[in-house]
Amino acid sequence: AFWASLSLPSEPVPLTYAISFLAKEEIASALRRSLPRDAILIHRAQRFHAYAPLEVGRTYKLHLLRLGVNARQPVIHGRMQDAQGALVHEFWATLMLRSRDEEPA
Repeated sequence: AFWASLSLPSEPVPLTYAISFLAKEEIASALRRSLPRDAILIHRAQRFHAYAPLEVGRTYKLHLLRLGVNARQPVIHGRMQDAQGALVHEFWATLMLRSRDEEPA
């Protein structure tokens, strides 16, 4: 009833689904290759903008861009488009790099 009151399908895709790209091995390994060898990657913050609900069974295209003003806290910007090219979801993930030898703060 809650989802119907919002005119959404009964099983919407969670808004945080787009950030799951970090679990894809080909993306995670490419990101690791761009980091110092001894770096530990920590997911620090994220921000989402949803322009349309994501739907189960649909195909989406994900564009990722690494923004890097601060080398120790890179930001990944992602844009998801539907099959017609319309922007449906946008997110920013702020990461933090630590050396394996670095003491916790």
